[in-house]
Amino acid sequence: MLTVAGMGEVNRRLLAMAPEGCGEGLAQALQIAARHLPDVAVVDGKIALTEDLRTEDGNVILEGVLNFLNEHAGARDEAWTVCLDEFQELYRLGGPRIDWRLRGLMQEHRHLNYILVVADYRVIDRLAGPKAPFYKQLQQMEVGPIDPDRLARWIERKAKAAGRSDFPYGAQIVAAAGPCTGDIVRLAGAVLDFTVGGTPKDVVERAFDFLVLHDLSDGFVQHWRSFSINQRLVLRAVAAGKPPAASVTLRAYGLRAASTASAAVAVLVGRQVLVRMETGVIFDDPFFRRWVVLHAP
Repeated sequence: MLTVAGMGEVNRRLLAMAPEGCGEGLAQALQIAARHLPDVAVVDGKIALTEDLRTEDGNVILEGVLNFLNEHAGARDEAWTVCLDEFQELYRLGGPRIDWRLRGLMQEHRHLNYILVVADYRVIDRLAGPKAPFYKQLQQMEVGPIDPDRLARWIERKAKAAGRSDFPYGAQIVAAAGPCTGDIVRLAGAVLDFTVGGTPKDVVERAFDFLVLHDLSDGFVQHWRSFSINQRLVLRAVAAGKPPAASVTLRAYGLRAASTASAAVAVLVGRQVLVRMETGVIFDDPFFRRWVVLHAP
């Protein structure tokens, strides 16, 4: 959800990921959707929200979408799984009480399983701690990074199965995308597309920039607008590899004082845009770092 600009996009993506129907099944799905959503249509064999819903309350529409999915799955005598990746971003998109609203829905749904994926350990307490909405209701599982060498070999095997017998880019992809498996898989898919019909020079770098400038750019624009001026200056400095509180950085990037830079860093770390390491602060998202380098010099 880091690249989602608003609740409207969340709702559209959820509908788009539902299993396709056809014939009477599609007609039945449309009837079910009409009971839960104010304005829907069939687009390319899928139930879709109309453009008129852009001004509607996104949280109310989210409830309707999930209720539709639950009833639709039940009508097909199936159980579906809804995976909400980067769940912490829902607080930004839907407000601080969105978790309580979702808990009420989930308790009523008998045909949907839910997986809530969070990258910030502090959100666990917010979701499942005492007095939290999902206290004693979630089965928790900690998933760490996959060994880079193993993941690189897996990428190359997948590429070979897809018809790319010569695909020696696994290690480069893992190194460029960082430890997040989702980022690695996204970049691997882009590189695979770029090698159709040939192997361009610097294919990993070109695929990386294509994702940043095309697939992810709109979400990053919205993300950037949420930062203060000082936070933007700090992000520019960190993206360039400069220690944000150093005197030379303060002068170069127009930051008033080291305390100003430190305060901005603290907020950005709290929002998980930056991550503290032994060597300093770095971007949590390598794609967003590259976007800052390209768009905010």
